[in-house]
Amino acid sequence: MPGFKGIFSFFFKGARRRSKNSEDRSENLVQLIKNEPGLIPENILNQVRADGKASISLLSALWPELSLEKRGQLWEVWQDEGLIDDLVKDLGSKYEEKHLTAAQILKEMKHEKLLIPLINALESSDQFVPARVAEVLLSYGKSGMNLILERLPDLSEDGKCLAISILEEFGDPGAVPALLEEFSHTSLKVRMKAVEALGEIGNQEITDAMIIMLQDQEWEVRSRAAKALGKIKDPRSIPALEKSLADETWWVRENVKDALKRIDAAGEDGQD
Repeated sequence: MPGFKGIFSFFFKGARRRSKNSEDRSENLVQLIKNEPGLIPENILNQVRADGKASISLLSALWPELSLEKRGQLWEVWQDEGLIDDLVKDLGSKYEEKHLTAAQILKEMKHEKLLIPLINALESSDQFVPARVAEVLLSYGKSGMNLILERLPDLSEDGKCLAISILEEFGDPGAVPALLEEFSHTSLKVRMKAVEALGEIGNQEITDAMIIMLQDQEWEVRSRAAKALGKIKDPRSIPALEKSLADETWWVRENVKDALKRIDAAGEDGQD
């Protein structure tokens, strides 16, 4: 009867062989799909089905090299097997490695059908990791931004705040009109986020709207409006800012002072 070391060696070698076989099989699958001149044959798609979620991780890096037809075939297999839904759900995993891996795969794939569930995930920040959802949406560029803008009016308070943060990250002036609409929102959180975002991506065209926000009923909004005007540096805001030097809240007054200094410094630089 073999001793403990012999038994351990036997199982270890067996596990190593299985691992090597799995790696060879995976590499073979990648090469077969990559080198196939036309559509992916059914026998190879069956192997993709058999590999389950592992096939997504394996083939996502190959995604940019695949034809639209091949992408469509793989997507259909993964969607039919429920694997795409599982991958999106992984963005909410309590395990960091899991949601980071899911985000990386989804960024590489960039399939337009993913945009809707990703936007929906903004409404469920208690079930998803917002940073991971934002990271994936940002990877879509203009198409991601446009869908956010389209859905923005219908999002809940928390969903809007997350969406506005993503629009701020995009930094695209095309988002300005939609963000200006949020200035009239009843939620303090939404107005604050909209003012902050426009302070980062806006220009002197939003000066008049930002001056109005200096009169908001909530000091948190007024304070952020003053800060935004300091970034925009439009001399037309000076009279309104000077009036706000008498604001009842210290934070507002401090941001107003800073804004006036910034505008004054910008004017001196312009004279030079």
